[in-house]
Amino acid sequence: MKSPLLIILYTLFCSIGTAQTDNNIDLALSQLTGQSENIIKNDMVINLLANGKPLLPVLSAKFTDNTTSAVFSKCTGRYLTKGELAIILADHIDSMPYFLLTGMENCMLESCEDNPNFVEYYLNFIKKRGITATVQKRYDEWLKDRRR
Repeated sequence: MKSPLLIILYTLFCSIGTAQTDNNIDLALSQLTGQSENIIKNDMVINLLANGKPLLPVLSAKFTDNTTSAVFSKCTGRYLTKGELAIILADHIDSMPYFLLTGMENCMLESCEDNPNFVEYYLNFIKKRGITATVQKRYDEWLKDRRR
């Protein structure tokens, strides 16, 4: 009799923890402002990034959020979406396999000048091709792959 109760309580606590993390990410993405190359210096972002790899699936769920943020990217020449910010944060936690996710080869290893957000170089390509949902799906598959 105690086992089902323990399972229910464990599930409840896990879902509350995930919801809290989800709320923290939403709050951070909503409050970020300024230039994109500076977002990883934000205290709230630093605290989020400290959670490490367990945060990646929660960030991935945000990839398709098209809400425009107050973060301007000189690299893309526009304000980024909250989903794009989530992609940047996820890449800082665990570097993404860009070709696998986007299908775009970067043989010259080009990136945005003076910008620590390497994935930002790919954001316009993803947006123009309309492949954000595909990138999210591939990313989720990559996260589950034990060989990574």
